[in-house]
Amino acid sequence: MSAGDRAPIVEVPARPPERDPEIAAGRYTWEQFVPVGDWLARELLIPADGDTEPRVEALGSSYVSLPLG
Repeated sequence: MSAGDRAPIVEVPARPPERDPEIAAGRYTWEQFVPVGDWLARELLIPADGDTEPRVEALGSSYVSLPLG
């Protein structure tokens, strides 16, 4: 029936994972990872173009440098 577009199809999102109570309570160890070798990388944050106003949709992921003082 679905091949003939005669059956309704319902998609249900998966449930979010349950929070680990130990992590939520702050009981965990932090291990810093520093890669060794010649790794390729890109900047995650790029300064905004100062000539144009940012779009409202992009305000949550935009930043500008703050002056010192």
